[in-house]
Amino acid sequence: MKGKQIWEVHLNRRQALRLGGILVASSWRSPKFAWGEGETRDDQGIIVALEGSAWVDGRKASLGESVLEGEVLKGTPEASLVLRFPDNSIVKLKGEFEFRVKMGQSSRVWVLIKGGLLAIVTRGSRYSLATPTAVLGVRGTVFYYEVIKPESVCGASGAVIPVMGRVPSPPPDATEYLCLCNGHVVPSSPAKDQGKEIVSQYHTSFFVYPEREGLGLVSAFLWNHTDREILDLAKHQEDPRHEMEWIYRAWRERSGRPGIY
Repeated sequence: MKGKQIWEVHLNRRQALRLGGILVASSWRSPKFAWGEGETRDDQGIIVALEGSAWVDGRKASLGESVLEGEVLKGTPEASLVLRFPDNSIVKLKGEFEFRVKMGQSSRVWVLIKGGLLAIVTRGSRYSLATPTAVLGVRGTVFYYEVIKPESVCGASGAVIPVMGRVPSPPPDATEYLCLCNGHVVPSSPAKDQGKEIVSQYHTSFFVYPEREGLGLVSAFLWNHTDREILDLAKHQEDPRHEMEWIYRAWRERSGRPGIY
C-alpha cells in the first residue's frame, strides 16, 4: 500500500509539472497579451474586409483577425480595411492609414494618425475620435474623417463635387477634413474640453485646422467618400444594420439617382 501511495504521489507531481508547462506555453500563444499590471488588452474589433497590404502591430493583417486594444493598424496608399466592433459599429480605413483603438473613461477612442476613416456608429453607442488636430465625440452617426496629406489635397483619390466645372482645393492651412454624413458630432481641440454640437441630415462637410483658441472649421465639399461607399460598408454589419433611409430620401429629392454621390 505504501509503495502504491508513493507511486501515486510521484505520478501526480509529474502530471502537475507537465500541466504547468502546458499552461505556461499556452499563455505565450494566447491572443491577449499583457497591457499594464493586472490588465489585458481586450478584443476591439474583427477585420471583415481587406484590400491591398495592411499590418497589425507589424504583422501582416488577415481577414477574420481580431484586433486588440492598443494595436496599431497601418496600410499602403492603395489599401483599405474594414473593422467591425462588438456593438456592430463599423469602420473603413483607407489611404495609407495609421490607426489604433484605446479605451477612454466612458467610451472607446479611435485614434487616427493619418489616412481616411469612414464610420457607421451604431445608434446608442458612444465613441471618440482623436486626431493630430481634433477630438470628436460621436454617437449613432455616419461620418468621414481624413488627415490631409499635403501632396494629395486636390482630392484626386476619391469623389469630389466640381464647382463651376473645376475641382476645388482645400485652404492651405487645412490639416484635416470632416464630413458629417448623417447624425451629430461634437468637435473640439485636444486642448479644449468641448465644442458645439453639429447636426446634419445629409453630408455637412468642413475643413479642419488648428487655432489658438481651439479648432477652426470652414465649409467644404464632398471629398473622398460616396453614398455608394457608405451603403457598401453597411453590408458588413450584422443585423440589424444601420438605417440608411436618409440616403434614399436625398436621392429621391435629387431626381432619384445617386449620380456622383
